[in-house]
Amino acid sequence: MHVLQVPPCEGGPTGCAATPTLPDLKAKLAELAAQRFGMDPVALLAGRPFTELYESFDSLALLDLQLSLEKALAIEMDMLEPPWPTDVDSLARALWAQLERGRQLTGGCA
Repeated sequence: MHVLQVPPCEGGPTGCAATPTLPDLKAKLAELAAQRFGMDPVALLAGRPFTELYESFDSLALLDLQLSLEKALAIEMDMLEPPWPTDVDSLARALWAQLERGRQLTGGCA
């Protein structure tokens, strides 16, 4: 299993970073989807599926969004596997689960 790589945060314990909250992940994903694909962030946060807002949204677009999030938050995550998340909520929950697993593996730091 891949352990998440997260840089230390200012003022925090060495090697521990502030883990984004689930609402933080959702908001950042909506922001990035708006930037990368021109999707309406309000509609995304309201639960509209990616494919309703961007017709050709597929697994490569999903990977692009995940990599954009990793870069924005300076973290590394495992690639997602099918079934693919279809909206911001399910994607944020899948990524949040990875962060939580990483935090458990590192004794609270992830």
